[in-house]
Amino acid sequence: MAKYYVFKGSTGTAQVVTDDNTGSKLPKHRVGYWIFSKELDLKSGENRIGASSDKIIAAVAKDGYYLWPAKE
Repeated sequence: MAKYYVFKGSTGTAQVVTDDNTGSKLPKHRVGYWIFSKELDLKSGENRIGASSDKIIAAVAKDGYYLWPAKE
């Protein structure tokens, strides 16, 4: 299992997952800034956090982060 880190926006409901606990790989938040929320262990094949772990792991490997869309 690999360690990932969840950051929440200071405004709105967007969340982002990254493998960098400093948040330096995160995109600029549209309004406000990113706040560390929690540590997360993910392994391939899981689907326990509202998105496929495979999709999250692939996005983090490609872009450095996985952005969860804002909830409406």
